[in-house]
Amino acid sequence: TNEKSNMERQMQESSNNIERLKQMIDSQELSVEDVRRMEREKTRVEAQVAKQTKLLEGQDNALKEARAKFDACFELLQESVEKYNAKARSFELIPESAKHAKGHKFEIVLDEGKAGDIDSAVGLMGGVDIKGFVLPFVKKMGEDYDRAIESEKEKIRNLKGDIENVESSKEQLADDIAALKEKIEA
Repeated sequence: TNEKSNMERQMQESSNNIERLKQMIDSQELSVEDVRRMEREKTRVEAQVAKQTKLLEGQDNALKEARAKFDACFELLQESVEKYNAKARSFELIPESAKHAKGHKFEIVLDEGKAGDIDSAVGLMGGVDIKGFVLPFVKKMGEDYDRAIESEKEKIRNLKGDIENVESSKEQLADDIAALKEKIEA
């Protein structure tokens, strides 16, 4: 009897479960065609994802290649900057307190973070305007030296002329002294 009531209860629960599942199926809004359509959409989306992933990998590889080229170019630029800074030191333009710097900044310190700003090479060069300031300054400095050299050459030419005049006067005085000696002895 106990067993029978347990079985009846289980049967009732199963019947209730079956009824509940039937109601769920009846209330389900998706048909078999809907499921097939969703499967097709899923396949299409997966194909798109695979295609986009492949494109992304290609872009990633291109980015890595571009970065390698950038690094190589930046390294070459760094070498050029080191040569420039060495020359600027030899011309006494670095540091700002150097003899010819006149308080201006000539030392270049590259700022890699500003390398993407194509409008501002000055920013990349650490605030040093090579084209707008350094080149004209160095050109003027060279012209000043050229003028100073010409002035010194002119002084040398004048001194040579003075030396020649002194030599000529010396010879004339020697001749005059010799003539006076002859007169005195005669």
